[in-house]
Amino acid sequence: MKISHLKKSYGGKVVLDDISLESSAGQIIALVGNNGSGKTTLMKCIANLIVDYQGNIELDGSLSFAIENPSFYDEFSVQDNLRVFAALMGRKDFNCDKLLHQVSLDEAKNKKFKQLSLGMKQKLNIARILLSNSEIILLDEPFNGLDVLTIKQLKDTILSLRSQGKSLVISSHILDELGEIADIVWYLKKGKIQKIVNFNDNLRIYNVIVVNGVDISELLSNRYEVFCRSKDNKESTFRIKLPREDIAKVLKLLIEHGVQIVEYSDITHDIKDFMLEEDDDEVLYKIRNY
Repeated sequence: MKISHLKKSYGGKVVLDDISLESSAGQIIALVGNNGSGKTTLMKCIANLIVDYQGNIELDGSLSFAIENPSFYDEFSVQDNLRVFAALMGRKDFNCDKLLHQVSLDEAKNKKFKQLSLGMKQKLNIARILLSNSEIILLDEPFNGLDVLTIKQLKDTILSLRSQGKSLVISSHILDELGEIADIVWYLKKGKIQKIVNFNDNLRIYNVIVVNGVDISELLSNRYEVFCRSKDNKESTFRIKLPREDIAKVLKLLIEHGVQIVEYSDITHDIKDFMLEEDDDEVLYKIRNY
């Protein structure tokens, strides 16, 4: 998928402002941003639900999507809904029971759609996506209304789709779950791409808490990107970006210079963390940008 200089406005208000992005097969892309940032509009443009935009969107393969509220036939049962959509897709060979088992809807197969909980509707929506067997999949808030076990099952299903070479763009406010499975993050803010993060590159981000005394920024900022996140009378918390293989060397250097390390943790996949970094200069202030 390739998006080039995408622009969309409503009544003179710019919602998407010159968006250019690319994705490859076999990637899970987390589309994140605050409410009103343009996430759903971007998905609708990709899905061709919105056509009056400027720019270009190229899709290398078939597309399926689940955007906003799932729409099914209220009076039809779960399995009859799937059979209808299978017929519309020309899928005569699909195994309804197997598909329902895959999304943990076995026991609800005879329930009418209007009787389903929000979580069950979400599961049925995912089943319809799986039925399509598309190369590109858009999921808008797929974890909403799901219990912990079902979220785990859905994440496993998403990872399985990636292993089949499918490209998935997933928007969610449940950032912890999204961060665990994403390869790439597209951070959208006020209609602009604020940041693109590749979780598969060699750079790692660490939170390091130390006892006040030695200024670790003076020790490290000539080689690494260092932020001071917070400081009180006893301890300071730093955020350090460095190559994966350097963490042992950095910790050893700090200890050799008398730094008392209270705790350190890898926060590379913490989507909320870098959103705060971009959004709140009072929470994180940059000491040096290497």
